[in-house]
Amino acid sequence: MSHANAALTPRARLRLARLIVVEQWPVAAAAEMFMVDPSTARKWAHRYRAEGPAGMADRSSR
Repeated sequence: MSHANAALTPRARLRLARLIVVEQWPVAAAAEMFMVDPSTARKWAHRYRAEGPAGMADRSSR
């Protein structure tokens, strides 16, 4: 389950990352569409490249 204040759910993260990585959208355009900061969009795109869809899951903050 996503954190209550999370801007993106794992499903939305995957859609965002695929737009950037697969569809080659500019990071700024994809970030604006999902109403997140471009640095957040870059983070999820990087995790998608490194780990694939499994990288979109929530992680412990510990």
